Amino acid sequence: MTWNNRLQKLLSTQTNVSHDCRYALNEYFKNPFRHNWTMKMWDSNGHFPSGILVGTFFEPGNFDECLKIKSVDNNGIEGKYCIMEIKLPPVLDPKNPPLPSNMDNNGMKNWYESIRFIYDWQSLSGINNGICLPSSCSDVETNEIVTKVLIPVESSLRARIRFCQERKTQTINVPIRMGEKIIWTIFFGHLFLVAIGTIMELFIKGIESNEGMLGILICFSLIENTRTLFRISRSKHHESTGEKTQFKFIHGLRVLSIYWVVLAHVLLFHPFTQYDDLVPPVHSLNTRFSIIQNVFAHFVVNAGLAVETFFFISGTLTVYTILTTTAERSNQSINIFTYIWLRWIRFTPPLLGATCLLLLWPRIGQGPLFHSDYIGFITEPCYQNWYLSFGYISNLFPSEKVCNVMHWYLSADFQLHILLYVVIYFFTIRRSLLSFVYSYIMIGLGFFIPIIIVLLGWGSAPNPSIFLHPNYRFPIEKVELFIFATWNHFIPYFVGALFGLWLVQRKHQNNQMSKWKRYLIWIILGPLFMMQPFGSYSFIDSDKPVDQPLISAIMFGLVRSIWSLGILWLCWQCVQQQGGIIQRFLESEIMQPFSRLSFSIYLVHIIPIWHYMYTIRQPVELSLFNLLFIGIGSGFISTLLAFFLYCTFERPYVRLVKILLFNSNRSTTNNYEQSATTSNNNNNNNNNNTVIDIIEMKNIEESRKQTKM
Repeated sequence: MTWNNRLQKLLSTQTNVSHDCRYALNEYFKNPFRHNWTMKMWDSNGHFPSGILVGTFFEPGNFDECLKIKSVDNNGIEGKYCIMEIKLPPVLDPKNPPLPSNMDNNGMKNWYESIRFIYDWQSLSGINNGICLPSSCSDVETNEIVTKVLIPVESSLRARIRFCQERKTQTINVPIRMGEKIIWTIFFGHLFLVAIGTIMELFIKGIESNEGMLGILICFSLIENTRTLFRISRSKHHESTGEKTQFKFIHGLRVLSIYWVVLAHVLLFHPFTQYDDLVPPVHSLNTRFSIIQNVFAHFVVNAGLAVETFFFISGTLTVYTILTTTAERSNQSINIFTYIWLRWIRFTPPLLGATCLLLLWPRIGQGPLFHSDYIGFITEPCYQNWYLSFGYISNLFPSEKVCNVMHWYLSADFQLHILLYVVIYFFTIRRSLLSFVYSYIMIGLGFFIPIIIVLLGWGSAPNPSIFLHPNYRFPIEKVELFIFATWNHFIPYFVGALFGLWLVQRKHQNNQMSKWKRYLIWIILGPLFMMQPFGSYSFIDSDKPVDQPLISAIMFGLVRSIWSLGILWLCWQCVQQQGGIIQRFLESEIMQPFSRLSFSIYLVHIIPIWHYMYTIRQPVELSLFNLLFIGIGSGFISTLLAFFLYCTFERPYVRLVKILLFNSNRSTTNNYEQSATTSNNNNNNNNNNTVIDIIEMKNIEESRKQTKM
């Protein structure tokens, strides 16, 4: 039976099909060459994907040609682009699916046999074709056309229409909701402040930048914030104290880690991450086997170690900076509420800016998959559950409920920051032994909690290779429990805290380790450290990864421990100025601006990755080179977005908090005013030379408290 015959049968039995739809369908199927619009519709349809047997399940057709179709002389017919999904029926044994009873034709049996391997890809959504139909047919009518006209085997193949788009219903044209209006107000409000602050700095000279409303506006100056970003510290000593700078190497660690994360997310999101019921916009999925056989791919994808590096740095700098500051001010501990609030106010403005960019993103994209129903799993949680991100508890909830799954890191770091207060408190009351004991306990908990979870049956730790394995869906539910949860990062964070404590106690000591001891540690720890990013490589030849959750949980703890010790040793060698060529590279001047952008890069880097995935007109060709090329482009765009975020949301509020904290008691005494000015200068030097901008406001608050006394 031809398409036209099936159409006539459908129209004769379905009386609820509208008149306009009936007319358009008859013209579309009966006279495809009669009108210009019918020819363009047929031309823009996606054909059955070539390369199904190597895993090509998506053929989008010509999205732009379809949506540009408009017939003036035929009832204003326009093009309506949809994704037609074809799926095989579910079976108990995917390796040996039964043939439908009506498939008695040998040719049909052979055709069915040729695509039965699709059952092996249980997590994929099926075969997806772009299809162009008249816009005069509703989505319900369009679905009827597909299931009863275009599909020849109704009893076995399942078909449905998804993600239909017309010009008037694209995401850029949908009505603005109330939440989006708030986002637009915040976004353009900050742009207005940046414009005013920049104009003020350009045309108003000779006025102190921290005086009244003018000082607040100048905090948003694009000129000053850009100057701060690109300011290069070349001095080996603090200008005020002459103390030797110890942490310039952290610039390099931050830069390498953040771009490692960007590359990893490109490789994970394109060929490896699969969500149930979502279209895979990739070509030849089977080539993933060749990708994972490349050892470099394992290095890139195991960027979770880069995140552990950030946790180590955070623990080290928080402890060292606060304890060094309090030691200089009679060991008075910072109040816990101030301690938490300063962290919250440091994280929240750039997080707000990144959320604005994410929610405005749907207004600038178009493509076969750029549909509100498809990208809704990204944006909708931001409107419904925004408080999870801004309360820094998002890692405690399922990923589908979280606004931007990348916010898990901020939540984990914020929670670890609170737990770290115990270390700082004990040290400031001269109970340093308790600080060390508490840190060791937290490290032990970080190692044993995942093991206990497995032993009690509360979760199953994934085999490290499953994150790359072509035949398995990305185990997001296991990731939430064994990666996103805060306790998984106790080891690097509190190893970093121990390193900070150790530096504080030996701040004025110059204990040099003998050369042979250093060489011995490098020989033992170096190879172990370098092996960690390639740990999943040993599983690539396995058809089915060995499911041993207990061993996997133990391995997670060992890998994090070895990596943390390796970073500690590298940092210690750099502190001792014995890092050699590695230290010179990490302390390169070019690293400093990118290091200051690293926090903002992390917040926005997922936007260009998602944008590329959902706006592409053709499936992505899977190859390591191609994915690295996409990753480099995503990293470049992420850096540009981070520059905007830094100058508009991040740096202005750092400067603003400084002004508010100092000016709140500026009129107390002349001594206080002098102390505040000196402390502000010291903090600026400290920020430029030691890369502790994330926690610099704690020093300011301590200075304010001391001047009251």
